[in-house]
Amino acid sequence: MIHKVADRYTNPYRGFVLGRIISSPKSVTSRSSLLLNGGAVINNGKFVDWLDGDDVRVVHWLSEKSKWKNYEFTETLEYKSTKVTYFLRVSKREIHSVYVNGKPKLDVQLNFKATLGEMNQHLALSDPDIFAQLEEITSKHLEKIIHHSLKHFQQDLKVDLIGISDYFVQNYPNEWKNLKNDWVHVYPTMSIPVHVDVKIEKLGMTQIIGYQ
Repeated sequence: MIHKVADRYTNPYRGFVLGRIISSPKSVTSRSSLLLNGGAVINNGKFVDWLDGDDVRVVHWLSEKSKWKNYEFTETLEYKSTKVTYFLRVSKREIHSVYVNGKPKLDVQLNFKATLGEMNQHLALSDPDIFAQLEEITSKHLEKIIHHSLKHFQQDLKVDLIGISDYFVQNYPNEWKNLKNDWVHVYPTMSIPVHVDVKIEKLGMTQIIGYQ
């Protein structure tokens, strides 16, 4: 929203992401066209760097949930030599700001609902143990993606892209008076543990590619 961009443009404690538009290459059979790919990081009114697709997804998962509640994405993972495609969406998000031993910390809980799609080999999906293992593998995979992006935001870009500062402004207004003066040093080293829970709710139109 334009008013949010205006509000954050001059905010010294957090940045934001704008969509990145690129031109697709022209070929013999198709014309060049504009594509929305990745994002641009803006902080203190200046361009900082580009984000790739995974980083942009993490920004969406951890902020502005009301605007992205129906956003569905796909992931293809390997389970015991079988490639499995999932259709996933965020079903619940909880982010809590706390102080531990006098230091600010953010705890993140993300729940995803999944539908199974294509598989390149047969799996005994009637076995509850296999279901549980698929959910665990996918949960750990998404946790890894989120931790990697948060590390990039904190240590490389040093830009608060998900509004961490807002949680402390709202929940700890007295502590924030001191915290904001050292925010540029506190934010890059802040602990942000993330727990992801994936639940497969349906099989969808599963297809087994190349399986007889």
